[in-house]
Amino acid sequence: MKYGFIFLISLAAASVLMASKTQPEIDANFHTGYSSEYLFRGAILGQDLVETGVAASTEMSGLGLLAGAWYASFEKNRNGVRDVALNELNLFAEVSKDFAHVTTAFGYIYYDHPSALGDDAQEVFLSLEKTFYGVDHSLTYYEDIERDNAGYMEWNASKEFELRENLSLFTGSYVGYLAEEGDWGYFAARVALDWSFNEMATISPFVTQSWGFDSLRNESVAGAVLYLNF
Repeated sequence: MKYGFIFLISLAAASVLMASKTQPEIDANFHTGYSSEYLFRGAILGQDLVETGVAASTEMSGLGLLAGAWYASFEKNRNGVRDVALNELNLFAEVSKDFAHVTTAFGYIYYDHPSALGDDAQEVFLSLEKTFYGVDHSLTYYEDIERDNAGYMEWNASKEFELRENLSLFTGSYVGYLAEEGDWGYFAARVALDWSFNEMATISPFVTQSWGFDSLRNESVAGAVLYLNF
């Protein structure tokens, strides 16, 4: 399955390079940040997450093209002690199309766990995005290529409020549905304060609260992310 992943990433990279010859506008962004907990789809996978990500996007023949990578280091509890250092690398590619009333996207994600957090995994996803009354909504379905699970779906709604020049408040809510179990997974809310201190850079401290539908487990995460746009 890794060969299929390499082919898709290579194809996306080639498409971006081809687009740059005819339409040189390529948007690139970089981010790095820290989170007190590694929260993934309502579950805590570790603590003290330090992350870095990079992505490039462009347009070609009416299609949006996106490719990037995300790398993280974090700690995991073992016998009640944070003594296991783990790493994770995600590589992704996406093709999107903006229609009159909705934006659709199809993409691929490869999850690499070099420090044996778990088996490497691959997912394809399909998403729909639309703005209602100033609120951005998205619905995304993820399917594991190797059939380790029967699918996962997530709904997201977000809105940004401008507080003053270069300062805005981001609010977002998330609901996860576990197709394999046929049950709702979690609900989460996120609040972030985005300060654009120059044309290229934004610092964003945040707080996220997650509640599991099947238990009384509540998860709280705090951190900050630095975004750079080129």
